[in-house]
Amino acid sequence: MQPPYQQPQYPNTSPAKSPRPLAPTQAAYNINHDATTEQAYFNPYLNNPYELRPPPPPSRANWKRRSLLLICALSLITSIVLGYLYVNTLTKPETTVPAKLVTVGVTPTHLVQATPTYEVTTVTPTVAPSPTPTTPPLFSDSFQDNNNAWDLTSIAGKYSVKIGGGSLVLEDDDNKLLWELIPGTKVYSDFKLVVDATFSQGGQGNGYGVFIRGASNQNSKLATYYRFELYGDGTYAVFKGVVDATGNSQSNTLVDYTSDPAIQKQGGVNHIAIIANGPRMTLMVNGQSLTTITDNSYSSGSIALFVSNLPAPTPPGAQATFSNLAIYPVSK
Repeated sequence: MQPPYQQPQYPNTSPAKSPRPLAPTQAAYNINHDATTEQAYFNPYLNNPYELRPPPPPSRANWKRRSLLLICALSLITSIVLGYLYVNTLTKPETTVPAKLVTVGVTPTHLVQATPTYEVTTVTPTVAPSPTPTTPPLFSDSFQDNNNAWDLTSIAGKYSVKIGGGSLVLEDDDNKLLWELIPGTKVYSDFKLVVDATFSQGGQGNGYGVFIRGASNQNSKLATYYRFELYGDGTYAVFKGVVDATGNSQSNTLVDYTSDPAIQKQGGVNHIAIIANGPRMTLMVNGQSLTTITDNSYSSGSIALFVSNLPAPTPPGAQATFSNLAIYPVSK
């Protein structure tokens, strides 16, 4: 017969520190009934209900699963960020900086000028020889010496003008445009100018060429003009000097920067021919007609050769070499 339930005793324990009594349904001992004997074994967790069982160690499979989820989350965030940056780069507006900025500084003056009207005709390059006129030239120079009294004023570190050995060498080292006027006081209206020119030193964006029909004032020798300019990279452009309402001279673009295979790049010799006949002016290089301009603003004026060390960020030092200059009359 099974003995009645009895509350276990806790020896050597004060009432204040005694554990909470067990419920009648709990037992400190588990009784295992056997067919022949009754055996009891001690269960420490039942004996002390306040003692918690230690948590099971983390599963290695769970650790791997969490690591995989973390890697996937990081990969997804990285892909989103990179995709946003790529799309933002494609949609960002592009800022374009002009390859060439030609600025010709002149002292302000007041000129009364008619409203300009001009027409530009770009001619498809064709090989056309430029025969030498048989009439005597209005002006010519082989540049063997300075018998024509060119202005050879030079300032070390700023600019220099040299003549000799068959060449006129213009060099600017101060990010300016240096012109050299044809000597004398003659005014040229209708003519054909021929000259051999080489861009011998400087950046590819530096220019060189010819001013025609220029006009001076009390402070500047070239306030209004037409400027035909070649560049070291094989391009050309045409500009017109005008005076605005405030008296300042500005360069207006008649023919924007245009590349042409007829133009020899830096170091190559270009045979330049400019034909001015009334309002029509034609630029030819190496026997090929590049462009024709029709403009009635200026009918005559001075002529100058030049080299340009513009724009200002360009490293200082631009040099152009001219030879075999001649100006012939042209009949209308």
